[in-house]
Amino acid sequence: MRYVFAYGSLLNPGSLAATLPQLTPERCLPATCAGLRRVYGVAFPNDGSQGDKAYTDAAGVRPPVVLFWDVVADAEASVAGVCVPVTDAELAALRRRELRYDLREVAAVGAGGVRLRAATFVGKPRFTRADEVARGVVSASYERTVQAGVRFWDARVPGFADAVQAGTTPPDLACVRELTRTDASGDPGRGGDADPADPSATTGLEVGGRPRERHPDVTGAAYPAQACGSPSAAC
Repeated sequence: MRYVFAYGSLLNPGSLAATLPQLTPERCLPATCAGLRRVYGVAFPNDGSQGDKAYTDAAGVRPPVVLFWDVVADAEASVAGVCVPVTDAELAALRRRELRYDLREVAAVGAGGVRLRAATFVGKPRFTRADEVARGVVSASYERTVQAGVRFWDARVPGFADAVQAGTTPPDLACVRELTRTDASGDPGRGGDADPADPSATTGLEVGGRPRERHPDVTGAAYPAQACGSPSAAC
């Protein structure tokens, strides 16, 4: 069996189901990957160069960079997550979702020390430049999605949330912003940052089937450079 080690939005069953609707959480296996640390290290260029989505704040302004979780090498750390079983077709669907990431083999260890054949998504070098990460902001909706996933697994695996926290460099709270995401295609399978408290979390639509509101294409002049994320390193 082939697995994808999930440590970010894929921890959330609703977010995972947006891409793999047939997969149930019961088939996923809690696991850890030693030698890695979870950081906000993937810098999404929010300048219109990425055709799949964009982020705006309440004023319709685009922050220039939006950050997402990544894993980086750290001999003293260990990342907790879950191993998601995938077919070739399901792995291809996840690749289409995780456009800013490469897939890398990892040493995942499940319950009882069982080793699992797994790979995980690691930020592409193009999207992990330290100068870009340092000026990024975090979408509060994305972070809520991830934290809801952590709580889901903590309710089933005692100590899961503590293990996640121990292997995580948290974001600066000043850098977490309420942002609205607009998808170019309306494809929820490329998501991962819909608010789990929102009925549209796994559909890409507002209640009643209306498309999400679109905002003006405004650059992020209101967002000065700031040190918000953690620079990535080669894994």
